Amino acid sequence: MSKTTETKAIAPHEAQDAFNDLITTGHSKLTYEEAFDALDETESGLVDLTQDYFTFDKPGQEISFVVEGFDMVMLAGKQVEVVKLRNREGQALINGDKVLVSSCKRLTRLPAWVKVCYKNDTKNAAGTYKNLIVRTFAV
Repeated sequence: MSKTTETKAIAPHEAQDAFNDLITTGHSKLTYEEAFDALDETESGLVDLTQDYFTFDKPGQEISFVVEGFDMVMLAGKQVEVVKLRNREGQALINGDKVLVSSCKRLTRLPAWVKVCYKNDTKNAAGTYKNLIVRTFAV
């Protein structure tokens, strides 16, 4: 005689709550497997946590961002400091342009809104950098 298991639909937030309960207390109304199944079956309510590297490529381009913080990443085999940004569409971005990173470090609180204007690529003895104008509200 075969055993059939009836599965009921589980909302993603219930699955997340189950994981939290399992991790913090060791008990939950769901098993790990049931929670994973619920999360694997949905796209609804999921938030993208990945970040894309953003670069300026059109002189005169002006873009507004929310600065969320800073991080260190490996780029071309080198450890580089980047600024963590979020655009108008809510997409998480990172950028390692020295002018942008150093300008954003001058912000007195985060998150903070900034408007960035890309003027051009400028060459100096140290190499090429993005000539940017970074503006925010006076605080």
